[in-house]
Amino acid sequence: MSSLKPKEIDFNEQWSIVLGTVRSVISMGRFGQTDRAIWQERFFDIYYLCVATPDSHAERLYEETKKFLEDHCKSMKKDIAESDQNMLSIYVKYWTEYKTGSDWLNTLYAYLNTHYVKKRQANDMDTNYQPFECNNDTIDPPLVEIGEMALDCWTKIIIEPLKDRLVKLLLEQIHLDRICECVNQTTIKGVIMSFVDVCQHRKLNILELYEKSFESPLLQATGEYYREEGNRCLAKLDCIQYMRKILLLIDDEEFRSRKFLNPTSYSKVYNECLQRLVCDHFDTFKSECNELIIKEDLDALRNMYKLLKPTHIGINYMVEKLQDNIARIGHEKVQSLKGENLSTLFVETLLELHTKYMNVIKETYANDPEFVSSLDKACATIVNMKYGNRLSAKAPELLAHYCDSLLRKSSKAATDSEIEEKLLSSITIFKYLDDKDYFQRFYQKMLARRLINQQSISIDAEEFMVTKLKQICGYEFTGKLARMFQDIKVSDDLNIKFLEYVRSELSSSSSSQNQTMTNLLGLDFNIYVLQQNSWPVAQTITNTFILPHLLEKPLHMFEAFYGKKYSGRKLCWMYNLSNAEIRMTHLDRSYFVTMGTYQMAVLLQFNDHQQLTLSEIEEAIKINIKELEKQVLSLIDAKFLLGNTSELTMNSVISINFDYKSKRTKFKIPLISQKEANHDSESSQKAIEEDRKFYLQAVIVRIMKARKVLKHNSLIEEVITQSKQRFLPSIHIIKKCIEILIDKQYLERRTNDEYTLDVHISNLTKTRVIRLHKRQGLIRARLAGARKAKGDILIFFDSHIEVNINWLPPLIEPIALNYKTSVCPFIDIIKWENFAYIAQDEGARGAFDWNMYYKRLPLLSTHAENPSEPFDNPVMAGGLFAISKKWFWELGGYDEGLEIWGGEQYEISFKIWQCGGRLVNAPCSRVGHIYREFNPHGGFIFNNYISKNHKRVAAVWMDEYAEYIYKRDTHMKNLNPGNIQKQLELRKKLECKSFKWFMENVAYDLVQYYPPVALPPYAEGEIRSMATPLCIDSKYAKEHSTFGLNRCLRDHRDLSGEQQFELTWRQDIRPHGRELCFDVPKQDKRAPIVLFTCHGMRGNQHFIYDINSYHILHVSTHLCLDCDLESKIIFMEKCNQTSKTQRWSFFSYNETLIVEDMKQYFFK
Repeated sequence: MSSLKPKEIDFNEQWSIVLGTVRSVISMGRFGQTDRAIWQERFFDIYYLCVATPDSHAERLYEETKKFLEDHCKSMKKDIAESDQNMLSIYVKYWTEYKTGSDWLNTLYAYLNTHYVKKRQANDMDTNYQPFECNNDTIDPPLVEIGEMALDCWTKIIIEPLKDRLVKLLLEQIHLDRICECVNQTTIKGVIMSFVDVCQHRKLNILELYEKSFESPLLQATGEYYREEGNRCLAKLDCIQYMRKILLLIDDEEFRSRKFLNPTSYSKVYNECLQRLVCDHFDTFKSECNELIIKEDLDALRNMYKLLKPTHIGINYMVEKLQDNIARIGHEKVQSLKGENLSTLFVETLLELHTKYMNVIKETYANDPEFVSSLDKACATIVNMKYGNRLSAKAPELLAHYCDSLLRKSSKAATDSEIEEKLLSSITIFKYLDDKDYFQRFYQKMLARRLINQQSISIDAEEFMVTKLKQICGYEFTGKLARMFQDIKVSDDLNIKFLEYVRSELSSSSSSQNQTMTNLLGLDFNIYVLQQNSWPVAQTITNTFILPHLLEKPLHMFEAFYGKKYSGRKLCWMYNLSNAEIRMTHLDRSYFVTMGTYQMAVLLQFNDHQQLTLSEIEEAIKINIKELEKQVLSLIDAKFLLGNTSELTMNSVISINFDYKSKRTKFKIPLISQKEANHDSESSQKAIEEDRKFYLQAVIVRIMKARKVLKHNSLIEEVITQSKQRFLPSIHIIKKCIEILIDKQYLERRTNDEYTLDVHISNLTKTRVIRLHKRQGLIRARLAGARKAKGDILIFFDSHIEVNINWLPPLIEPIALNYKTSVCPFIDIIKWENFAYIAQDEGARGAFDWNMYYKRLPLLSTHAENPSEPFDNPVMAGGLFAISKKWFWELGGYDEGLEIWGGEQYEISFKIWQCGGRLVNAPCSRVGHIYREFNPHGGFIFNNYISKNHKRVAAVWMDEYAEYIYKRDTHMKNLNPGNIQKQLELRKKLECKSFKWFMENVAYDLVQYYPPVALPPYAEGEIRSMATPLCIDSKYAKEHSTFGLNRCLRDHRDLSGEQQFELTWRQDIRPHGRELCFDVPKQDKRAPIVLFTCHGMRGNQHFIYDINSYHILHVSTHLCLDCDLESKIIFMEKCNQTSKTQRWSFFSYNETLIVEDMKQYFFK
């Protein structure tokens, strides 16, 4: 082996040896071959030249090599320039061997590159390195590696002098290829790519030579060629034929680009073709577009879409014409509809139109969002067209009737899946309605009739429809509908309990406990108890109706039963909505007829008389004369009674029809005529218009409460934005509502076109504002208000809440029954960004954890039995509750030692329970609350007041359990809670129970969800992807934020981020020390993961770790944590055992806990 020790070298002698090998390598063997042994010796030769003593020959070696390469390039240039016919072939031959040779030469000179070139670069250029420009002769190139120098020589000596000739020959060859002549594709590609490859080593402007020298002339030649070709084709072809032709030309040119050009040129050539063949002739396309859409020539339209979509002109004209055409066809179809079943024809016609054009858009326009939007706009125009002088479009009423026909029992049998499919289709039309509140009004009335008359085909189908409506419009839109179902379910339970009550009251022996209602009362009796504000029903004018004798006893017994069960509630009988089934025995055969209560009362009068005057009937049953006339006329129309219907007076004689005959033995007499139905429709429209005014006024006040001061146009815009989900208000009606509020002195108009919320409380007789002399915070402000209140019940609400419909009676009823009961409403969400009202959920029990954060416990199974009844609540949420004034002050009110806000809900909740009271949630009382993203109290001068409040609550009420709080927050233990003697004396005076009693009897399952002593996590530390050296990094993101992968902090100490996580015993994953958890709100493909407040209830936050497959599994969706290595996003995806991107490693994990946990879950 040769020694590596430096030695004296004769440069000329050594260079002559090296030069032979260099010549052989750069020409790839044309000047002799180099075997492996010689190649290895030349490495040593170059090494010795670089380290020679006394002076290194590195610089001379570099210069001699450069001189040789320049001479070699000049020799090749001469050969290339002199070969006119084969210039491109000779060029490619020399370039191919030279490029390969330069790579080998760079390897041979590795030592020189490393120890001479790079050191000189660092010393000479420092930070001002200017890369050599491929086509710049005026600046000496910097010192570069041998391989790069070889390519620079090729550029400078061969390409620059010959490029014009080369490019001209290339363009000629490409032209020949366009006209289908035979060309050498490999040669063309090789020459073109040499313009790219020769500058690949540069740090900047890699494609400058290629773009300036070749690409620009190519694009110019391409444009000229296709300009002429386009004009030639258009002269002899019509538009449809022309589109087919140019699509073929463009496809050919795209294929040609991929054969010859650098990928960066593909789109440029394509755009040049489109410009010359499409954009230059856009008027031709435009003139044919509308006719093609009308004729529905889908092939031609598909071609036009393909051609116009990528251009700068775009498809706007096509979109506009398609929208106009769909709207025109839709209007014609709707206006031509006739027949009895108009609602079904209307909906099915629109659905047929929608389905047809959805398929057209999918197949012809590649499901382009702009065309989908045009279909939506056209359908909305059709659906919301107002005909004649109508207050609204007819569509809401027709759609409601269509849904009613699907959901009402009929002779047409349909499966549940067919009904659901049709209901889903109707939702498509519903989405297009501007006047969704019109639909709501009609739908609610029809739903009420179906439920009351037991005509619903299926409660599941009814609830399915309401759920779909709720998904689109929110809880506020469907709240009444949901309460209607709840009333029906509660009524069913009431009837069962009433039967038990009747048995206990009327039965004397145990054997009679199984008797039916008919046996006990002489008739089958069924009652619906309906919440007054949830049902679109009204009591008739008469209040003097005399019940038939058979009904008196059952009704009085039910009133007694209901009064015992719900003390203080008042029942108002809706006789006009009640039905009865009568058996007619006076005819040739028995008939079973369903009719209204008033109709029944009229007929029962003829049990004792064959004929009566109208006045005698009125005297007997005591109902309003107009109502009586309506009922008698309906019985005469049904031919049960005989009388003169043309002129009905008080002396008109009405007689029983003993000759009545019918093929059916069981049927129903309708309660309302078609004429009255039409009147009902018109009155509904007028009522909705009035409701809209109240709704808009509420929206305006809600906006102004948040904005305080707002410009006129901004207020109009916000009102429209908030209202359009329900209906689209006109500017005129909004302005009218603003004027109404100004007249009521709720708003004040300023001179500069601004409005300010200016509620003149002094004009409201039952409302007072109490102002404190200095700012003292929420708790003491509430106490000040409570001291001034005059009513028997105190209701504490925040300023940023809005009460829902019928919120008050359910809130105060439990207090009326027991003054020591305090009641909380259900709290829904009003979004602070747009004031959208969203139902939070169907309830939970309030609780806390040992960091004194408010938490929730699941409802107990007993709640499901009576979902509308108040249920025990250990801790209230915030401070929204009602309490009797007597009980509030017996408890001493709020603790005056609590400052600003925070902790008061715990103090009052513990006090209520431990001192003999009860705290409940009322499901039927709902209020909306604006949840802000920031703490509005940051400017107070108080220090750490929330911790101090918590310490005060713990010290007074939590006994030995307070130690668990202090262990979580050691700082709190040393805080001074202030003087608590008064509170301790109050607790003693009221003989309040211990906190242990509270934990064992009220919040008995709290420790199951929030244990006082924190349990060890299943796994913790970084979560590293096993497919790439990246870790999950939440980067201290806020709630609702997504996050992804980043370089692992353990590997890169100079970086910052949030990569320490815990898979806690609650089976959620959270950043260490934070109360935000990984949450999967959707079950879509690539379902996103967001940070959401930890709730400890599993559900969307339920994860487990499989130490065998290294999968992080989401239990409720059966999906696995996955990632995209390019975008570095994380998401949930279907579990795949072979996917490396689904494998994750925690820094540490507790194998025993995880193995036990995995036994509960099985995933495929």
